Amino acid sequence: MIIRLVRATIRQGHEETVYAAIRSARVDIGSPGGLEALLTGRRRIGRTNDFVSATAWRDSDSLAAFYGLEWATSATVPGMDDALEDVSVSYFEGIASEFGRLLDEAEA
Repeated sequence: MIIRLVRATIRQGHEETVYAAIRSARVDIGSPGGLEALLTGRRRIGRTNDFVSATAWRDSDSLAAFYGLEWATSATVPGMDDALEDVSVSYFEGIASEFGRLLDEAEA
């Protein structure tokens, strides 16, 4: 499993654009093959509105099928490019399948 974490700041006055893109994606995109989970969130601090999106993908082939061959370096969020700034993307290896084993070892 590959976890894709996108962080960005929502430009002032573009909050509704981001929320509409999230709603639209559920209808237009549905559930792409290989997408295991999708979580989105925001954090408001003063006038700053941060955005985060975490997706879990079965494998790199699933990511490439959805984002294209440049998936590893792409920081785009479909439908939100003009509404976001300071966009960063990170990838993590999923270890959930090993979580039970890790707990067992900790208790031993």
